[in-house]
Amino acid sequence: MSDVDPHASFYTIGIIPGLNFRFVLARDRQVATEVATLQGASPQVSSLLGECLLGAFLLASHATKDLIETVSLHLEFSGPPRRVIAFARAAGALRATVAEPGARWDGFAWTEAENAILRVNRWHRDRGRPLYSSTVPLREVPLARNLEDYLGRSDQIQSFIRIDASAPPDGSGSELFAYMFQALPGATADQVDEALELIDGRNAPELVREMLDGAGEQRQVPGTEHHFHSVQMLRSGSFFAYCDCSAGRVQQVLYLMGRREVDRIMAEHGRVHVECEFCRRAYDFFPNDVELIFDDTGPAGR
Repeated sequence: MSDVDPHASFYTIGIIPGLNFRFVLARDRQVATEVATLQGASPQVSSLLGECLLGAFLLASHATKDLIETVSLHLEFSGPPRRVIAFARAAGALRATVAEPGARWDGFAWTEAENAILRVNRWHRDRGRPLYSSTVPLREVPLARNLEDYLGRSDQIQSFIRIDASAPPDGSGSELFAYMFQALPGATADQVDEALELIDGRNAPELVREMLDGAGEQRQVPGTEHHFHSVQMLRSGSFFAYCDCSAGRVQQVLYLMGRREVDRIMAEHGRVHVECEFCRRAYDFFPNDVELIFDDTGPAGR
């Protein structure tokens, strides 16, 4: 996929020792646009995809220290666009797909939707099954609030999350900003109150820019009554779009479908055509390819 400007799409993870809080700051100007373009998304769907991508990353940065392990954020509801699935790794890798890319709606996408759910899966890099899966109702509030609720229910962690879009000065499209502050074990009620005063209802672009202003690993951010908190940056990186599809993976899917179903498709269309729902790469299989797939010595039959 395309190269990404590290100054336009990046994340930073750190702690505020004096408050006993960790934080994640994120800004994306390119990757969400690339993913939305691949999906052929409408402006509303593009915005939702961007929120879900950063939301999935916040969960990945929280859930695992393994930079290759993957966390998926799955939203599903009865109204358009019906389903959005975003995958993220703690190293900044992002991808997503949507059921109805051209959808439009009023209010939240899941307003008055029936059976609206938010599902989080954690995937091992070498296994097809999730290591962890949790599903909660999707409330009629912004996605960030739903993520706060999810973390509170699943991990009993006090979290403050915000995801916002902002128009850059050069008018080159929208940027996405996000932050997440989480209480560390042992954080007191007073420290939680101080963290809330630091956030003070500010939008994500304002707070992200303020906390990243300056240089070095140790920085100062304003607290209450002209007090400044030391901020320690632990890790930073850039976002990038990725897809792990391959001919071998598609062959495995066809093998699991069974010879009868694959032969039926082949007889009807003269080939088996598969398009990756994430990157839109096309895979075509012809009779000789199918013979190899179901041959005991073939790549999927072994």
